Amino acid sequence: MPDFGENDIAIRHARRLIESGQVVPSSDWFEARPSPEAQDAFLETHSWEEYSAWHLGVDDDEQYDTKERYGFPTGDFRQVHQSALVHALVTAERDGHAEVKAAAEDLLERLRRVSGR
Repeated sequence: MPDFGENDIAIRHARRLIESGQVVPSSDWFEARPSPEAQDAFLETHSWEEYSAWHLGVDDDEQYDTKERYGFPTGDFRQVHQSALVHALVTAERDGHAEVKAAAEDLLERLRRVSGR
């Protein structure tokens, strides 16, 4: 099983998006999450660093320029989805990725505070 730690780039990116209101408060993450084809299309016009900015988890045992290195997406390459953060929190807790779980909890709290929920 991959050993995901927190991705500081993604945490800062998600915080900025949340603070600026670029969020989807209600979605079905299984419908909204980017497909493998959408991920490939994003990578055709963006760097790996930009791709990583959308993933709370990073596996340092994997190569920088592979999708396997990044896990726990936060959104659809445009906006942060609350459902993505909830999914990251639940999955990280289940799989024992404490840093990712803590990051997801923090971002969910920020989102709720900013949105007034």
